[in-house]
Amino acid sequence: MKKLLLLPVLAMMACVDTKGDTGISLDTGTTDTDTDTDTDTDTDTDTDIPETPFSAELTWGAESVTLTITNGQTDADYFWGIAETTPDGWTGEDCFEGMAGNEFCHPVSATGLELRYVTEIVNVVNGESTLIGATRETTTTHIVDDRSSADGPCFTWGHDTEYYDGYAKACTAM
Repeated sequence: MKKLLLLPVLAMMACVDTKGDTGISLDTGTTDTDTDTDTDTDTDTDTDIPETPFSAELTWGAESVTLTITNGQTDADYFWGIAETTPDGWTGEDCFEGMAGNEFCHPVSATGLELRYVTEIVNVVNGESTLIGATRETTTTHIVDDRSSADGPCFTWGHDTEYYDGYAKACTAM
């Protein structure tokens, strides 16, 4: 009968909460000497896939310019600005300061956009056409801004990326 009374006592000792573990094991009387500081008890099973960087490429054709975006985010709200960053250059499509009351800014998909060339300001349409033609290819500066949030990324490249230094966000020069 004495052996049967000992079983409930041993069972209760096995259920002791050890969250405040002092390093002493209740079952053997030995001291735990390891210095395990990891409190994460689950197994990390995700696979970290390195992020592929955003890139943009321009193709200047005879009748249009095409922006091709690689690794754009599908949930982004991209806008493309084009500025001729020379003295007296056209900046009315810069998505920034505009020019003479013209403030065009072209909405872009996560993969890019094609804009056809026009020769008059009245024919510039956001997301459809640009006053900047292929002859100005070497004098243009570009911005692609993800406006889906205030901290969405933006990127600049081209003739003079410092043109966008006063922009609302700190953009990454490519």
